[in-house]
Amino acid sequence: MKNFFLTLDLEEWYHLDYFNDLNETDKKDVFIFKLNDFFDFLDSRKIKITVFVVAELAKKYPDIIKDISSRGHEIACHGLDHKLDYNKTDKKFISDLNYAKNILEDICGKKVSGYRSPCFSLTDNKLELLSKLGFQYDSSYVNFDSHKLYNKLSLKGYRLFDNLIYIKDKFKEFEVPTYKITKKINLPISGGAYFRFLPLLLTKFLIKSFYKTNKNFIFYIHPFELNSSKIELNKLSFFNKIRFQYNRKNNMNRFKRLVIFLQNSKISFKKINDIL
Repeated sequence: MKNFFLTLDLEEWYHLDYFNDLNETDKKDVFIFKLNDFFDFLDSRKIKITVFVVAELAKKYPDIIKDISSRGHEIACHGLDHKLDYNKTDKKFISDLNYAKNILEDICGKKVSGYRSPCFSLTDNKLELLSKLGFQYDSSYVNFDSHKLYNKLSLKGYRLFDNLIYIKDKFKEFEVPTYKITKKINLPISGGAYFRFLPLLLTKFLIKSFYKTNKNFIFYIHPFELNSSKIELNKLSFFNKIRFQYNRKNNMNRFKRLVIFLQNSKISFKKINDIL
């Protein structure tokens, strides 16, 4: 059986790194209110997903997180405030993550088992801390060196448990997949901006090719990529405006077409904690 782990990184537009210079008064929540079409579509296709939630948003809008959980989706943690993990001391990391985990568990009344680091910024020593904080898995490993924000984990001491899944003791690491073009070059194909920028036909081809030798695939997307609501972009560089805006208007429709294509290909959609 081929498994597709669909994940949503539930954050706001201003959590993106290139909006760091904004004043607090400029940070207006927009996209967390625009998710009904997305979740209604998943309901119509009988798909349950893993939602990595920035806890400061959950604290402000607990009813939205409760609704997502009540639909049968897994609530996991995307940090407290979406600050990069490698810029935090271990003490700050532990304090923030304990607080974030408690917020989410109090809202949902369920144990939070999973973590994904903001911008895949997790370090090896902080990965070791996660199991001590009560997490059972992480999904912050991307085998890609060309993104300035990513940190590539070494996974020292881990062994391959299954395709894209590594294990150390009972703790699991879920790799976000890339497509090997050459021995030294990997192409990210697992969602986010890469999904918006690549033609849908090419994305389908790459995923189908990946499945020829693998049985698992992990895909991620963000709320701002599922809705074309406008925000103030005057403070962004031209390059970052393109990064943010490209294909947002059509992306929800493209996403639906991808899901239907995968289901017609007999791919099974799963939450990450289904594997636990």
